[in-house]
Amino acid sequence: MTEVICRLYGHAEQAEAAMAELRKFRFSEEEAQLIAPTAERANDLDAVIKAIVKAQVTKENAKILAAGVLRGGTLIVARPHFGRALLAIRILNQFNPIDSGVAEVDHTPFAVDDAAPLSSYLNWPTKYDEPTPLSKFWNIATLSTTSFSAHFNLPLLRDGAKTIFNYPTKLDNATPLSSWLKLPLLRDK
Repeated sequence: MTEVICRLYGHAEQAEAAMAELRKFRFSEEEAQLIAPTAERANDLDAVIKAIVKAQVTKENAKILAAGVLRGGTLIVARPHFGRALLAIRILNQFNPIDSGVAEVDHTPFAVDDAAPLSSYLNWPTKYDEPTPLSKFWNIATLSTTSFSAHFNLPLLRDGAKTIFNYPTKLDNATPLSSWLKLPLLRDK
């Protein structure tokens, strides 16, 4: 759905400069319209409201904006295609629009926390500020470049062994755990 962005300017030169900048960024006449007080609608509130509603602004907002146009303001109504609304807002805000009296939608992007994206999207507080709270409790190193065997000074089970789908096909020692713990075997080789 296309978003309707309205900006009211106190001077026609500001609005014309904003329109020129929009055209420079390839906003078509369909995407941005300039509504200024003209001789035929100098004091006709209904004609100004109709022109604003024709630009796809709601009738309630058109009544408020029409009052600003009749006071000498110039209105730009932008309906940018999907993905270009923030660009249009940035361009239109560069030319110092005046307060139109219409409440604008908040376009500030929110920050998403990678550790809890759903909670940050819904603005819910998270229980822990740490991304890995249990690693501190268990004293486990996170994002380490060493293997589990290296942490406990164990030899690697498949060091140089042939593998199929990353599983060792033959171990040098048939009983690595018993040998490491120096447990006697029930049966000798």
